[in-house]
Amino acid sequence: MEPVVGAVKRRPKDRKKQILQQAVRLFTERGFHSVRLEEIAEAAGVTARALYRHYENKQALLAAAIITAQDEYQSVRRPMGRKSDSTDQPLRDELPDLIAAAVATRALTVLWQREARYLNDGDRAQVRSRINAIVAGMQAGVRLEVPELSGRHSELRAWAVSSTLTSLGRHSLTLPREELKDVLYQACMAAAKTPPVSDLSPTTVQRHDERALFSRHETLLAAGARLFRAQGYQAVSTSEIGKSVGIAGPGLYRSFPSKQAILDTLIHRLEEWWTLECVRALRADGDDAESLHRLVAGRVRISLDDPNLVAVSITELAHASDEVRDGYSRSQADREAVWSELIRKLVPETTVAQARLLVAAADSFVDDVSRTWHLTRYSGVAEEITALALSILTSRR
Repeated sequence: MEPVVGAVKRRPKDRKKQILQQAVRLFTERGFHSVRLEEIAEAAGVTARALYRHYENKQALLAAAIITAQDEYQSVRRPMGRKSDSTDQPLRDELPDLIAAAVATRALTVLWQREARYLNDGDRAQVRSRINAIVAGMQAGVRLEVPELSGRHSELRAWAVSSTLTSLGRHSLTLPREELKDVLYQACMAAAKTPPVSDLSPTTVQRHDERALFSRHETLLAAGARLFRAQGYQAVSTSEIGKSVGIAGPGLYRSFPSKQAILDTLIHRLEEWWTLECVRALRADGDDAESLHRLVAGRVRISLDDPNLVAVSITELAHASDEVRDGYSRSQADREAVWSELIRKLVPETTVAQARLLVAAADSFVDDVSRTWHLTRYSGVAEEITALALSILTSRR
């Protein structure tokens, strides 16, 4: 009998792509810090040694994933592989391709927004530069749509467009393809064409955040929010939080027995603040339009007052205790339902699914701008952000 010779297992030609796809999936599901290279290799069906032939380390994989997403957006302004940017076009002409890029990179957007802080300095600078270039391209399109806008006003509108598109990566909501494209198109155009409501003159008012740190409890919470935002929950210890503000030993642990307690308190605090703003807005006299305006204005006010707290709720929610995380998510869903109901009363042609997607887009815009310091250092910026968010929410008119 002739011996049976097994088929030679050939290396797939797209192995590097498969590795990157599995890395994106695991980073998205579990966060950068919670994934080991060996797990990525196993998911891709290769050995760790084979993975290292393509990617030097986990940071290199993360950088490749984020840059892949950014390439989709940059290709809109560099058609057919040309190295120099194409001639600026009105936003309406570029939006279909930008929307296609957003849909194609939906799973990657969360890495861009949540995990880029873990890149090395060089890659992080490159990613930031590319983000600025993408937004600058959108800003040029906005200026061609509305030439009378100032640079500050057009930049905020470009961020509204960018946030609306990238908001797809922050949720699992979906619509039929053509309907999704139409909803995104109308929302972006509505934001771009929002009339200015303030001058956005540079502010000279100094914040006095230290006045709010009137107790050890508040001091530790502020330090925890700052460090969790900058380094991630898993990379920070309780003692590091205390050390950063000169609190150690019994004084630290009397206030919070663990960093888990600090994170849970931060998440629960934001949930309470959101809820209070919702109650205030709905209790006040006024019609549906005024109620929605108050809801959005309250959301903007909290985000600008404490961007570190908002950032932690976006990037570290998965690390909160089950009870706190579930409570926050339920409360968030309740608040979003209130917004959606008001949107549908004001714009009856908006479906429930469309309203939910628009709420997610407006939330994403408020969150993104409040965490981008250079956009917020102007008087009247809260009113401007509120107006833009309302344009997104009611864009199905």
